[in-house]
Amino acid sequence: MKNVSIALAICFILSCDKKSGNELSSGVNSMTISFGGLNRTFLVQLPAVAGVVPAPVVFTFHGGQGTNSIYPDALEDLINEHHWIGVYPQGVNGFWNSDIGTSTANDTGLIREIVQWLDERTSIDKQRIYALGFSNGAILCHKMARESDVFAAIAPVNGSWLTGQTIAGSAPEISVFQVSSANDEIVPYSGGAPQGLNFQSVAAMMNGYATHNGCSTAPQTLDSTTSITHFQFSACTSEEVMLYRLNNKTHFLDDPTWASLYPLIFNFFDGKSK
Repeated sequence: MKNVSIALAICFILSCDKKSGNELSSGVNSMTISFGGLNRTFLVQLPAVAGVVPAPVVFTFHGGQGTNSIYPDALEDLINEHHWIGVYPQGVNGFWNSDIGTSTANDTGLIREIVQWLDERTSIDKQRIYALGFSNGAILCHKMARESDVFAAIAPVNGSWLTGQTIAGSAPEISVFQVSSANDEIVPYSGGAPQGLNFQSVAAMMNGYATHNGCSTAPQTLDSTTSITHFQFSACTSEEVMLYRLNNKTHFLDDPTWASLYPLIFNFFDGKSK
């Protein structure tokens, strides 16, 4: 039995190829696949030491005009601590197709394709796939929650639903850790269209998720300081809904704020399953 465990650990660290002849190794792997008539690139970050096999996966989606290159350094310690796999795709020309007119690429299909690609090369837990995203990437998280069953939990940062968007009753319940800046000038906390896109208020969107998950629509305050207010929607059917408001922040967040958010998000994801 000990030899089997060692073999599984080695196979995970090297991501022993199941089908394709490609090999993933611990650390950051730069990948390109052809999908939707485009060559799509993404990074796959494996922990230095294997944990539980099959492993949970965290997708991370950059903001508009952004790059996936920021995430390997930012998330390395958490990837190694949790023994999860990080996947960081790159949007076409720096943008995602999140229904706001920034791209026409089939990013929803791409995410499914990457999950399948990864499943053919290493041992992943498809019941524990998570997504965090910022701005345009956060709005993609919301789109995926409304239109797919890929993710067990999402953590969108400074992105909301557009006016008129809802989550269908037929969509699976999903755990949500929403982060929003109270002074967001691009995706206003109270809703509005400062740059031509008409966003719902964060409160209206969270009410939508709470109702979908069978939660009370009256949130409880878990923690409140001059800097943050942490709300929880209680009595949910199964999947959690939380709102983490940054009371003094605007749309773009500084490095110390991100450094404080990443562990909170990973801890929220931990244990969540479809």
